Amino acid sequence: FGLVKVPSDSEREDVNLTTGGFVGGTPNYIAPEQAAGDAVDGRADIYSLGCVAYWLLTGRQVFESGSAAGVIAAHMRAAPIPPSQRAQREIPPDLERVILKCLQKKPDDRPQSAEDLSHMLGSCETEAVWTRQMAKDWWERNGSRSSTGTVTARSDQIGNGI
Repeated sequence: FGLVKVPSDSEREDVNLTTGGFVGGTPNYIAPEQAAGDAVDGRADIYSLGCVAYWLLTGRQVFESGSAAGVIAAHMRAAPIPPSQRAQREIPPDLERVILKCLQKKPDDRPQSAEDLSHMLGSCETEAVWTRQMAKDWWERNGSRSSTGTVTARSDQIGNGI
């Protein structure tokens, strides 16, 4: 996804310096290794995407705290509550497994690439099939075209079929 930058050796800070290193990221979506200041790669993006999926399904952040530091500490140490225990609607067990796999603390325990994640999501059971063509048709019916020809959602249609 390209959300993380792997620093070169010359960019890495000496952890013994009093000025310390800089950890960047949004607390609600930060991967544990990123929060720890360790090397990151695309699997940190997979973790962040798992956080987004969790929020989309539950309406809640993976970890909630009164402070950014508390949220970051939880990303580093706490196990997430399964989405099915926090959602208003039923969550398919296989989808929940994929999301929890994305939220594993160790990068090696997560899907190793966006392609791996795509395959995992593609094998999830669904009540109805939703194809790219169906999505395109939905946007054609319910979206509006901008001056550039791009299809955009109408605000009154968000959530009515996506």
